[in-house]
Amino acid sequence: MYAFNLFIFVMILLGAHSLDCNYPKGDSNFYVPMTRKAQFFLREAELMAMEATDSVLPNRQLTTKIRLDMEAIRAQFPIVRNITHRKKWAPGKLRFQSISPDDLRRINETEYGPIKIRHLNIRYRAVENTLNITYLNFPKLYNPLVLGPALLEMLGIESEPVMSIFRDGDDTIFNAETSNYIFVKGSGKCFISCEQKHFWLFMVKCNKNREVVLIKDYMVRYNTLDSPVPTDLFI
Repeated sequence: MYAFNLFIFVMILLGAHSLDCNYPKGDSNFYVPMTRKAQFFLREAELMAMEATDSVLPNRQLTTKIRLDMEAIRAQFPIVRNITHRKKWAPGKLRFQSISPDDLRRINETEYGPIKIRHLNIRYRAVENTLNITYLNFPKLYNPLVLGPALLEMLGIESEPVMSIFRDGDDTIFNAETSNYIFVKGSGKCFISCEQKHFWLFMVKCNKNREVVLIKDYMVRYNTLDSPVPTDLFI
């Protein structure tokens, strides 16, 4: 009986160490499973870090800072707690119009492999041709705006990022130059173009409580299809 209990105890310990926790380095001394909500906000911070710095992978320390700052902003200003980051492109994925088995082999031999492949064949009845599109899923959440040019320079293989078409007018932006945060809330037919947007500009102080300061808060109406973020928010 003692041997059986010891075996169960050892298996529990081994199982605990096999958990895929995805905690940024320095966040915790213990590896604990993350909830879906925590994973969502971690991915949000990773995307914001990559977009702000044009890096191929998210910087772990910057990701941690953004995640904790965003948590503080949402806690201290509940009015923006439901505003989330709008993904501009699919991380870790590229689209190819034409790619050969040799191209796949060469990509797999780089630091960015191994890759998974998904083919999409679309036949148009109006014309006698077939559009062959290949999507490559990379093992890490690479920034496609950096990965694509890197593969072109290394291997001469052309690709395109898989852009996100979902738009609800909401967004969050991290300004790497000032370390400020912009929250955007759109209203109207935002899938086409928002008729109005509400902007908040926040600064998070580097103190123990992560005190958040609201710098600007105003609304803008748009009469055109384009509804850009006002330049005066990037201060």
